[in-house]
Amino acid sequence: LRDDGAVVYLNGTEVFRSNMPAGAIDFTTSASLGVGSTAEHIFHKTGVDPALLVDGTNVLAVEAHQISPASSDISFNLELFGRTDGGTAADLWLMLGDNAYNSGTDDEWQQAVFNPYPALLRNIPLWPSLGNHDIQTLDGGPYHDIMTLPTNAEAGGVASGTEQYYSFDYGNIHFVAVDSTHQASRQPGSAMLTWLANDLAATTQDWIIAYWHHAPYTKGSHDSDAEGDLIDMRENVLPVLEAGGVDLVLVGHSHNYERSILIDGFYATPTTIFDGTLVDPGDGCVVTGCDGPYNKPTTGPAPNEGTVYAVVGNSGRNFSGRASLDHPVMSFSADGLGSMILDIDGDRLDATLINRDCATENDPGCVVDRFTIVKGTIQSIYLGFSSDTDTLAPGDVMPFTVEFENITGQVQNFGFLLFIHLPAGQSFNLLAVPLALGPLSSGAGELGLPLPADVPLGTWTLTAAVGIPGVGILDSRTIDFTVE
Repeated sequence: LRDDGAVVYLNGTEVFRSNMPAGAIDFTTSASLGVGSTAEHIFHKTGVDPALLVDGTNVLAVEAHQISPASSDISFNLELFGRTDGGTAADLWLMLGDNAYNSGTDDEWQQAVFNPYPALLRNIPLWPSLGNHDIQTLDGGPYHDIMTLPTNAEAGGVASGTEQYYSFDYGNIHFVAVDSTHQASRQPGSAMLTWLANDLAATTQDWIIAYWHHAPYTKGSHDSDAEGDLIDMRENVLPVLEAGGVDLVLVGHSHNYERSILIDGFYATPTTIFDGTLVDPGDGCVVTGCDGPYNKPTTGPAPNEGTVYAVVGNSGRNFSGRASLDHPVMSFSADGLGSMILDIDGDRLDATLINRDCATENDPGCVVDRFTIVKGTIQSIYLGFSSDTDTLAPGDVMPFTVEFENITGQVQNFGFLLFIHLPAGQSFNLLAVPLALGPLSSGAGELGLPLPADVPLGTWTLTAAVGIPGVGILDSRTIDFTVE
């Protein structure tokens, strides 16, 4: 964060310059542009080569440069984060609008999106939506020039004919990007709402996630009971989405985090807790001390079984302490920067909001909020099973991690099974033990699988399963590994 410009050095090597001219820099070099107003509060990010670090003490140095000697103020802030693992790559990345402050220019896209995230953008597909700041330049001209989005159902769904709104499929999820920035799109009978109804009616995916910019429910840095564009989205767009079976809505605009209970039919202005149906007024959390997951009885799209609404406008900017954060449909609200991770496995969706200090969502110290939605019959026991080894020699020990989770409110007695098998059908049972988990609890362990010295060479599959006698297998996971 800099006012006006800055150059950053790690152990004497320049690693980043922001709002500074190219070429040699000294103490007389002026910043490229003056910085004021909201631009003074924007963090500019970059990745740093860890090879520049040295054993022992490292020195991170920052030069702040003014636009001129007469500049009235100077400031900077900086944080450096390191991680010891490579992380888990996301399958896709959703952007909820206002992607490039302040006016959505081509240069702002370069500075806010492409410069900070070169590695991520080479490896993770980016699916954006329009925000009110993005359309300030040529009605979103740079957005449309930079992005190539599916107008003809190239990635699934129904053709929209425009990049302003579109849909796509990924795995068992149907994603819908809606345009909240243009008043005409938000009106009953509009081309967008006609397309939206047709698109939702056509999908057979297990999950439907919709996203856009203007929050239909918020008491954050914006008020959804007082602003026309937010009211339009609630009164005109939500009935179409909920009738189409949407499960989760992600929005921005308010620069904070707010997450609703499972609701349906809350369209009135002002919104009160008596306006619609509280499908499940619990917290949706499945760890000890929580209320348990939100349950939707139908697997696949079904009208009006409830939707969770999350305002995740705090991923790039946060206005702490500037809002009441007391909307009646919200289960949880918070200030502070953070990002949401979605993990969908079959009929279960887990959402986790992590703060800016998080290296992994598995670190409980940086989890701000979490909730779970289960579709169909609630599965009582979930199994996690992984290994960081995929090639072994006869006689080696294969390390693996196993995790168990009970998301119900009752004690669960079950059996844990472990066996290996060859593709040709040869199978060996390795382990069968009884276990029990308390209500809304989990357990994990790190184990080792010793391979016999005479195990046949080839590709094997290691399978772990949890089951209940008389009921059957509840969950199973496999790991393929090679003995050579």
